[in-house]
Order: sequence, then C-alpha cells, then structure tokens
Amino acid sequence: NGKEMYLSISYDNDILSFETWLGYCEIWLNFAKENPNLILEIRTKSTMFKKISHISPSPNVIFAWTLSPEFVIKKYEKKTPTLSRRIETLLHATQLGWKTRICLDPVLLIKNWKNLYFDMIEKIFSNQELTKVYDVTLGTFRMNAEYLKKIKNLRADSDILFYPFERKNSTFEYKNKHKEEIKNFLFNKLTQFLPKEKIFLSS
Repeated sequence: NGKEMYLSISYDNDILSFETWLGYCEIWLNFAKENPNLILEIRTKSTMFKKISHISPSPNVIFAWTLSPEFVIKKYEKKTPTLSRRIETLLHATQLGWKTRICLDPVLLIKNWKNLYFDMIEKIFSNQELTKVYDVTLGTFRMNAEYLKKIKNLRADSDILFYPFERKNSTFEYKNKHKEEIKNFLFNKLTQFLPKEKIFLSS
C-alpha cells in the first residue's frame, strides 16, 4: 500500500553478534532490499559486522551501535566488546556507506557520570568520519516495572537497579530533574560535533 513500516529487529537481543552461527542478519538485509518500504534498524554492540560487510548498503537499513563509557562496559556490560572496538566497527560501516546510528541509551546516573560520558563523546568524534553518522539517540535508564522487580532479586549486587526510581505507567524511570540534567548536558556536548537535527532524545 506504499506506507513505510519501521522495524527494530534487535531491540531485545543482538542478532548481529550471532551472525557467524545463525546468519539471520544477512537474511534480514536481503529481505529489506526486496522491500524498500521497510525501514530496518539493527541495534547492536557487536563487532560481527565484518561477517556481512560484503553486502552492499541499503538506504532503508540503519545499523545502530550502543556505545557506553569503558567503565560502564567493564562493570555493567561484561563480555561485550570494548568501546574502542565498537567505535572501529561503527566507523567501518559508516565508511562503507551504511546509515549508522549512535545510541547513547541508556545513560546511567552513576558516580562521575559527566566526566565518563564527556570523555566518551570526545573519543567517538575524535575521528571526523563519525560526524557523518545518520543520527544519535540519547536516553536515560528506564525499565519495565515487572522486569525490574525480577532482576533486582537476581542482581542484588547491582547498584544501578536500586536508584529511587519514579514509576510512570508500567515503567520505572529516573526522576525528571535527573533525566533533564543528563539529557541537557549530553545534548549540549553532542552539538559541538553534530547539528541539532541529528540528535534525538528518547522519552
């Protein structure tokens, strides 16, 4: 019917990280090529892009890399690629002509967060090529209420789960004053490298 459909196929998982064994990402890329009205987002932290880098870029596909400060990766994203390796992979995809998105989401309200995220943004855009990314999304930590309750029982050692959240409908979020502080600080930093039109704030 000519209408566009936006589909994020890896919001709750990371299909690119399994590309060596499953090959699902290539299947989806071929499907997107045959269906130009489909806008496909593939969100990832993976460096397995090399497995599909032989495929020609499609204008209706966006590869979105979640980037976090190295401190956050080591403490909360264990067994995932380092920030440097994620940036290298993002750069590779960008240089090949793919639409690439940087996801600074979720930003964590942790000790020294301003310096950690400030330094990360400086590191990302120390390479001028990455000012060519399609866009950047910026959002703070939030979680479904039922899921947060379950994960708290499993991860009683995780400090980030025991912030005094505010509940909004079925989701727990940071207090508005903290959300606004984080978003304003990082938005202003990002505008040193990108036009405002390329920076999107998640709810």
